[in-house]
Amino acid sequence: MAAPERFAPEDRRALARLRQLAAEEMAAVRAGDVEALCHLSALLTDATARAERAMRSGSAEAREAARDAREAHAAAEALLHSRMAAVRERLRDLAATRRATTAYAPAGPAHSALLNDQR
Repeated sequence: MAAPERFAPEDRRALARLRQLAAEEMAAVRAGDVEALCHLSALLTDATARAERAMRSGSAEAREAARDAREAHAAAEALLHSRMAAVRERLRDLAATRRATTAYAPAGPAHSALLNDQR
């Protein structure tokens, strides 16, 4: 039987915090909550830095925390890429609509002012 892993209390807390944030990140991905992902990204930087010493130990607990964080990051990245692609497509559609509207619009200052007010 292997000896129990010994961590300083702050290292154990750091690993627990990293795993907690990874779980919250996965929950945000499942909910499609981009705002929560942005908030969590700020917290994850500090949590990862604090857990770094424990992760260097190579312990099973540290490997699991690192794996959980990597999986959550990959899922978040996929969601964000998907959302960016949707925004890019929407912007393309809006630009095409604007070009078509401008091409068929009557000329003149009054109409130009009307178009500018609608943007």
